[in-house]
Amino acid sequence: MYSPQESLLPQKLHEVSKYSTANLNINSFIMLWVINKDVWNTIPADLQEIMVRVGKEVSYDFPQQLIGVFDSARIELEKSGMTFYELPAEELERMNKICENVSAEWVAKMDKQGLPGTETYQAFSEALNKYR
Repeated sequence: MYSPQESLLPQKLHEVSKYSTANLNINSFIMLWVINKDVWNTIPADLQEIMVRVGKEVSYDFPQQLIGVFDSARIELEKSGMTFYELPAEELERMNKICENVSAEWVAKMDKQGLPGTETYQAFSEALNKYR
């Protein structure tokens, strides 16, 4: 089974499965900061600037915090008896290529709709690579 390590404990999946794949390159979630545009426009500019600044700070710090959560979850899961399997390099490469195809399809779909799929994916990839 594959599930993000931090999700296994709260979902109690370790109680029904004793094995998990650890080294797949699959994201667990995306974090968004969203506010209604009309509400945003009612907030004074100085507070908007603070919200944007703090939002960026939290967003950039969050991946580092999440690494600690991953590590703690894996330790706890291993203590409970779960074994993590690392895919061999050849299999991992094959899985990564499949994920690349899914990404390419998403980018093409967004671009076709007039949305910035290519730019978004490039920015996401660059940000993600900072933490690999």
